Amino acid sequence: MNDIQLKTKIRQAIVEFGGRDLRDAALAMFGTLGYQSDRTITVASVDDFCEQFDQEAKLAHPKAMKNSWLMAELLFQLTDEELSTTTSLFKDTSVRASLLQSYVFLAIELKAGDYARGKLAAIARQINRIFPMPVMVLFKVADKLSLAVINRRLNKRDESKDEGYQKIILTHDRGFYQEFKRRIGMTHADWSFQCFKGKPNDALNLVADKTDLQKAEDYLAGHDLEEAAIFLRKSAEAAAMQVREFLEGKKLPAGEFFSLTENLKFSKNKLQEKLPRLLFEKALKGTPKEHRVLLLPASDADLDANSTLDAPSKGMLKGQRKRLRQLFDDEAWANIDTLELLDQLLSITDRVLNPAAHGNEAPLYEDEVEKAVAIVRQFGAIARP
Repeated sequence: MNDIQLKTKIRQAIVEFGGRDLRDAALAMFGTLGYQSDRTITVASVDDFCEQFDQEAKLAHPKAMKNSWLMAELLFQLTDEELSTTTSLFKDTSVRASLLQSYVFLAIELKAGDYARGKLAAIARQINRIFPMPVMVLFKVADKLSLAVINRRLNKRDESKDEGYQKIILTHDRGFYQEFKRRIGMTHADWSFQCFKGKPNDALNLVADKTDLQKAEDYLAGHDLEEAAIFLRKSAEAAAMQVREFLEGKKLPAGEFFSLTENLKFSKNKLQEKLPRLLFEKALKGTPKEHRVLLLPASDADLDANSTLDAPSKGMLKGQRKRLRQLFDDEAWANIDTLELLDQLLSITDRVLNPAAHGNEAPLYEDEVEKAVAIVRQFGAIARP
């Protein structure tokens, strides 16, 4: 059968929806497309469909628009072997293999009305949530037909977060892309950032977009210290902005610029408001983690043994010690750790993270770039509270 003959048969199958039962017309159309199977379950009504396949009442969600359903038909189920022998719509090597062990075909007739593409897509997503395998849905609305196909993809980092559908945003606007990454965060569990590499006339490949820190580490491994320092600064700028936004409790206005030093100093001052500056500078700063518990006595036995103190004085001192211990809980020590990191980052801002300072008279050294990578990596970790 040539293309013209196939198109003629498809057109005729579509026309027949006007005078045939939904199930028969849908089976005939999919048969014309090359999809047919005896594996099916008869459904008497929308309520019967829900009783058989939606015992958790997921289709009660408003996005499913179940009140607008006139009829629901489970047409058939195709196995992976049957799919492989057809001119499949679903040959996508990035789809998890186990999900393509079968595919379900449904037909849903909706009440006459205005159904935007987003509404039909939302219904299809809700239907996909009640089946363990992916679903193709044929929608019939009055004299119009629409097909919804969702290819389930494995979550990039966690199989338990496979949502059954995906959202893809394509853009050539570099500024929008960078702002989107900043707002979402490069390490967000539910997003993967990709970019095209190559030439359109030759070959384009989709590859994972590396973070600025990863790029800095690549340049460092290749002994290109100048480029490593440039990407280290970019990574530090993004992390400093995130920390500032966290401490302020709001996102910074898009398009408003604050320098790396401004953001670091703002964050440092904000954290120091929570700790007496003199106490931090003179007593706490630089204390190794393993020695922190030694700053305050673990018990009050020394007070009990002190014969020069009367009972009221001992009680007052014990209460003060208790409050002091509570002050330096995990959150307080986390703030101290952040303050120390901010100091370290500020100390390398004018040297390693300043491209203008990398002149021939003061070249960068590999060990100082390696130390800077470690500092920025630590700071990037706390920038994702």
